Amino acid sequence: MAIPNQINIAELDFDQILQNLIAFMKLDPAFADYDFSGSGLRMLARTLSYATFYIAYYLTQATNEGFLDTAQLRSSIASHARMLGYDIKGTQSARTLANVVVQLGNTNSLEVTLPKGTQFSLAANTQFSFYTTDDAVLTLNNTSLLYEGDGVDLVEGQPLTFRFTVDLTNPTQRFIIPNANVDYNTITVQVQASQSSNVITNFIRAQNFLAIGPTDPVFFVQESFNGLAELKFGNGVVGLPLQDGNIVIANYFVSKGSLGNGIRGPFSIPSANIAGFVRGVTVADANTTPSSGGADAEDPENARFLAPLFFQTQNRCVTAQDYQTIILQAFGENIAAINVFGGEQGDPNDPQNRPTFGKVFIVLKPTIGLVFTDSVKENIIQNIVQPHSIVGVLPEIIDPDYTYIVVQTSVKYDPKATTLSKLQLQSNIANSIVTFAQANIEKFNKAFRFSKFVRVIDDTDDAILSSLTRLDLEKRIFPQLNVSNQFILKFGSGIRKVGTSSVVLEATDHRFRYTNTAGVQQEKCFFYEQNGALHVAYRNPQNQIVILQSNIGTVDLDNGLITITNFAPQAIENDEIDVRLRIIPTVNDFTPKLNQLFTVDATEIEVQLLNDATATLLDQIAFFEGGILP
Repeated sequence: MAIPNQINIAELDFDQILQNLIAFMKLDPAFADYDFSGSGLRMLARTLSYATFYIAYYLTQATNEGFLDTAQLRSSIASHARMLGYDIKGTQSARTLANVVVQLGNTNSLEVTLPKGTQFSLAANTQFSFYTTDDAVLTLNNTSLLYEGDGVDLVEGQPLTFRFTVDLTNPTQRFIIPNANVDYNTITVQVQASQSSNVITNFIRAQNFLAIGPTDPVFFVQESFNGLAELKFGNGVVGLPLQDGNIVIANYFVSKGSLGNGIRGPFSIPSANIAGFVRGVTVADANTTPSSGGADAEDPENARFLAPLFFQTQNRCVTAQDYQTIILQAFGENIAAINVFGGEQGDPNDPQNRPTFGKVFIVLKPTIGLVFTDSVKENIIQNIVQPHSIVGVLPEIIDPDYTYIVVQTSVKYDPKATTLSKLQLQSNIANSIVTFAQANIEKFNKAFRFSKFVRVIDDTDDAILSSLTRLDLEKRIFPQLNVSNQFILKFGSGIRKVGTSSVVLEATDHRFRYTNTAGVQQEKCFFYEQNGALHVAYRNPQNQIVILQSNIGTVDLDNGLITITNFAPQAIENDEIDVRLRIIPTVNDFTPKLNQLFTVDATEIEVQLLNDATATLLDQIAFFEGGILP
């Protein structure tokens, strides 16, 4: 008798597979009344079910790995991204520009050369070392008799070398560097003709595929299946091919990634290959750029997101999205937020944001600090943007225009409804404000909504019954001392006028020393507005406000614009580096434009907690600066 073929093959769960097999076997009259629960056939059925389950699982996973959207393995994502022209990034070393001073035993030369690969060590943190990326020329200072050099490029990491012998008879040979966390950007390759030859050719990392000829000595770098860096070479059509017996010499740095960021020194040199070297290098902290640019290996999810966008650009910068994709692909680990817009939308360098044509503005917020250095911005323009830009469009990187939202909130709560102390509850409220800011406003083109913001305060704890919150806006300027400075401050909101008081709130810190045109000097000066004009003022011993220098700028209340034209402070209070101007906005919802970025400084959040049973409105009014309610 024929057995009907009615087995269900759609189930992938082990228990369902087992039940389907048993049901199938019971279709045979010989096993119709057979008890499978304790028989040897059950073990056979379980074995077949396991085999089926494993095969189904393997095929499902293998199929998933075949598509970028569903792949889980980093190697699979990297492979799919590469097919779209996107190379997943490995670890990147931090860099810094150092001001170098070297003492030599003799000063017969006007210049000496600090060799490439000279080690710079940190006395305070021995786990980090920095090395020169190229020869640096140091010039003799005739006064100090020390050799000095400014802006010496240093890279963090451990320098290593690995050699490969080319064997063309081995079809499976691959040139994989056997170290994890290799910085691809520091890899240099030399090819020696043979073990006995002195002929060495420098190979250059390929950048533009279309510009590579059949005899160009270039190499490619990609991530191999095990996450290590793999070198690829030409085939005689694109790039110079390797010959049997060649020795490939790869020099590179093993990096600590993002851990190397924010290091400032001072450094010293354990040893230097300079004739007459006496002592190490010293680096002045105040004049040294903190290290930056270090990044850990790219998150596969980031590559999954960017690869299709990168493919859509076709390696050209035409739309704003193209610029964003190409910059994020090459430098994304160092960027917290990016905005790109055409000059026809407005020129952020113009007080009225009037349009300028033929330009593309790129605004970058770094993951560490507030702005990128000029050298980093120039590197992005020259090496990342311009090779892909269309003719006739000038790209320009500008800094974010930060506007700080200063939060004062008076909260009524029921002390019996919480086990937290007053200080703990205040801290939790401040943390809620910071978390909201990081998630909702510290991005370009993302509006701040007051109603959502105060809801976060009220939802911090069940004991909170109500809150009254005032928002001020603050700008921070970084003037050069003893010279005339000009600033254009765009608050992104109209400025609120309260009676005849100055719309620029009186500063209690970050004040400055100032000398007027008559030679009168005063300490603890601040900005003061009167009838749309901006002045420098101070308080006399009778606590009266006195204008020291008038008409150093103008205030446009309707457009929220303060223009400072001639500001020359001698010093800033407590050796601070910035002066702050705070205003009360006419609205509590803020929408950034162009390069504007709203943010919250956690150190300026003020939280008042009041017992709901005893608090009065007067208690709340007294808390707000100047008694001005929100």
